[in-house]
Amino acid sequence: MRKQMRAAMVALAASLALGLSGCGYNTFQTTDEQVKAGWAEVVNQYQRRADLIPNLVNTVKGEAKFEQDTLTKVVEARAKATFAVEGGLDGAPLLKGQSARERAIELFSHLCGNELPDKPVVR
Repeated sequence: MRKQMRAAMVALAASLALGLSGCGYNTFQTTDEQVKAGWAEVVNQYQRRADLIPNLVNTVKGEAKFEQDTLTKVVEARAKATFAVEGGLDGAPLLKGQSARERAIELFSHLCGNELPDKPVVR
């Protein structure tokens, strides 16, 4: 009877050991796959961000070029406007004591074909 009891205990212990060992292996495999999937997502995000950086750099370079071109055009336009006021509207220098307004009236009269009065009426 003792031999039968001992044989039953050994059989029970062996079956428990075999049954429990398989469950742990599957859990390890599942956890390992989850970790690998999570890490792959991290790598994908890093790659996506690395791919976006050159696009961002090119966008900033384009905006800087646009701003530089705009600034250059504004400075040139102001220089031409200042020259037109200081140097005369037609590029000829103003006579001594003559204002840019008087010069503009003189040029306008030539365009119209008729002379305006010497002293313009100021309202």
